[in-house]
Amino acid sequence: MMSFKEWFTRRENQDRTIFVLYLILIAYPMLRPMGLPIPIEEPTIKSYELLENVPEGGVIVLVSDEGFPSWAELGAGEVAVYRHAFKKVREDGCKIICLTCYEIAGKILTERSISQVDLTGLKYGEDWVQLGYIPGYEAVLSAMTDDLKGIAPVDQFGTPTKDIPMLKDINSIDDYDYLYACTYTAMDVYIRQWGEKALAREIPIVINMLSGTVPLAMPYYRAGTMTAYLNSITAGAGYEKLIGRPGMGAALMDAQSTAHLLGIGVIIVAQVAFVIKLTTKPKEEKE
Repeated sequence: MMSFKEWFTRRENQDRTIFVLYLILIAYPMLRPMGLPIPIEEPTIKSYELLENVPEGGVIVLVSDEGFPSWAELGAGEVAVYRHAFKKVREDGCKIICLTCYEIAGKILTERSISQVDLTGLKYGEDWVQLGYIPGYEAVLSAMTDDLKGIAPVDQFGTPTKDIPMLKDINSIDDYDYLYACTYTAMDVYIRQWGEKALAREIPIVINMLSGTVPLAMPYYRAGTMTAYLNSITAGAGYEKLIGRPGMGAALMDAQSTAHLLGIGVIIVAQVAFVIKLTTKPKEEKE
């Protein structure tokens, strides 16, 4: 029977062992998040503070334009923002408007985010409203700053928006206090349609985006046209930490951290083994 040492010295078995360890170290944190320490980026902290500082009775607009393929990266931040926003409704009497205008997947994922929020004591139509999917993308983003009811004559459930109590005095950017968008496409679309009007009224714009689009966003952020942004899963985990609700972001970052630790460990072990092999003379030479 082959000994463990003989079995392990075979290259293919070493590879299999490493793959199994990776599987364990990625799966375990996903099932049981450990809450490993992570740095929170300055734009993430700013995003949190901007929403936290929305005044009592303020109007929070949440545009969810992400798609199914991007949920793994953007979902944690999206859920964290929704939880924070609805907390503002409960504590400060804020109002929330939810809509999507890029593709219908955003509507479905909005419902998924809301399903993870505690709605106890809140009333639809008075505390928040879901306008659903409104086709048109940039045209919708532009029009919602002038005539919200004009682009959304009914809500997601078919109720005329003119009959929704919460929207009685809300219809344009003059009535908004916070603009948020979650997107897996170019983020400059939102700046193009909201930026000038929002900047003039000092309304913050926060965008949850894929890490690959952050370089595109930096000029807008530095210029102040985009007030803050959330950088993919890293920001999602950081936002969860700020609101005290670890979730998918923390789990994914824990899995990434443990996988990186294994990778570093494998490199160190391989280098040590190589040095030992070079510095240890073969048995025949010793004799």
